[in-house]
Amino acid sequence: MAMAAMSPCPVLQGHWGGEVLIVISWVLFTACFSYVKVMLGVILRDRSRSALLWCGAAVQLGSLVGALLMFPLVNVLRLFLC
Repeated sequence: MAMAAMSPCPVLQGHWGGEVLIVISWVLFTACFSYVKVMLGVILRDRSRSALLWCGAAVQLGSLVGALLMFPLVNVLRLFLC
């Protein structure tokens, strides 16, 4: 969370230690997030196939909304510059 809050100017920017810190934090975040998604899928699959389908639809809709929101903020308004 601290890396995301300090983005786009994270701790130790331009130093090799900062690069290692960012890579390690992304690997740990991705591992934890993937584990939660898989466990949610397992729980929903046990309940019913339609629950798993709606979960997948909600994930895709969230990705669409996030992309549509972030594209103009980053590429048009250029809000996230150092």
